[in-house]
Parts: sequence; C-alpha cells; structure tokens
Amino acid sequence: MTTDQLRPFAVAAMAALLTVCVWHLVPNVSLALGSALAFVATIGLAPQQLTVERRRRQATTHELFGVTVHIIGDAAVACTAGPLRPRIFLGGRLLALLDDDELRAVVLHERAHQIGLDPLRAAARAAVRRLLPSSLVTPDAVARQDARREIRADAVAQRHGASRQALAAALLKVPAAPAATVGFAPATELRVRALITGGAATTSGPGHSLVGGGVGIVLGIVLCLWGLHAAFVAPAFACCT
Repeated sequence: MTTDQLRPFAVAAMAALLTVCVWHLVPNVSLALGSALAFVATIGLAPQQLTVERRRRQATTHELFGVTVHIIGDAAVACTAGPLRPRIFLGGRLLALLDDDELRAVVLHERAHQIGLDPLRAAARAAVRRLLPSSLVTPDAVARQDARREIRADAVAQRHGASRQALAAALLKVPAAPAATVGFAPATELRVRALITGGAATTSGPGHSLVGGGVGIVLGIVLCLWGLHAAFVAPAFACCT
C-alpha cells in the first residue's frame, strides 16, 4: 500500500489510541472521543495554518469595506485559507481588474467563507473522502459540494449588500483559487444560474449524503474500537484505576 492509502488507517488508529488514553483520565466517552478527535485534527491541520501565516506575513494588510484582507502577489485570485484561523487573500491585480461594486462583492463573499469556517469544513470533507473508496467519490459529487458552499457564500454576501450583478460580473473575471484554499471562482455555471434566477441552483446529488455517510462510518469505526477497548482492554487496567 502507498503512503496515501495508509494515512487514513494511521489517523484512525491514532484517534482510537487517544480515545483509550483519554478515557482512563475522563470516564465519559463523548468527551474522550471529542478530545481525541480534536487533538488529531489540530495536529493534522497545524502545518496548513503555519503555511498560511507565513504567507500572511509576506502580504500587505488592508481594510476593504470593513474587512481585513491580505494583498499578496500580482495574480487575480481571491481565496480564504487557514483551517484553524481563516485569512482572506486577494491578488494585487484584482484591485485594478474589478470595479468597486465587484471588489466589494468578492470581499463579502470571502468574508462569508471566513465567518463560516469553510476552510475547516473543506478540510474535514477532504479527510472523509480519503477514507471512502474512490469509486464512491465521484467528480460530480465533489463539484456539487463546492457549488453548495459557494452559492451559500454568495447568498450571505447578498444579505450584507453585494448585488447579484456584481457577484456574477466578478465571477467571470476571477480565476480559480489555489489548492488547499476556499476561493471565489468554483462552480461558475451553477452559481451564475443561481444569481440569475435569484435562488439556489439545482445542486441535488449524492455529495451531501456521501459525506454524511462517511462521517458516520468514521465515527462508527471509532466507537466500535472504543467498545472493544471497554470489553477487553479496560478489565486489564482495573487495578490501576
């Protein structure tokens, strides 16, 4: 097996081991499980956040429309990055490429991603997808997940003053975001359709249930491991508690 194939098993084993350890200190399964998973998640996401913070220090910080943004590079990109503390990054060329209404729409859209902790949500979904068989994770399902996320951010931006026309115009000018970020440009066709109709475009499909089922599988595996620990491992430590 390759390293990528082994990684989900290593994460699951670490979570189970941490659950066992915390269980002996805190005899409450929900708290033990939550502590273990939170620890594993923090360790796994810390390198991404450190990379984002390095980029932030290289950027120029501005207040645009009441939102703190970091201007970096000369690209026309807009994205929100950092699973533990989301930061909004704009490429310097966007300031010249977009008019004021379009730029405001982009900033408010990215602010919606920041408030909603979408980089963390995206990281969690990606982790679940890695645990599922590749045959179940179709490009269409992933695209629909992205579309739902972006349409939701568009709706939040509109509630805070961005117009549908400005969002659609900016969407046609801003390219896709870099990997490991939540950017402005994914799901262009569905988002433009939603903006034109004034409602949510059709995004039904297996994506939502797929991720939900994957989360259930992961939690089920961990709980089963805990049950085995309670049945077989705990008696062996009875003299130590």
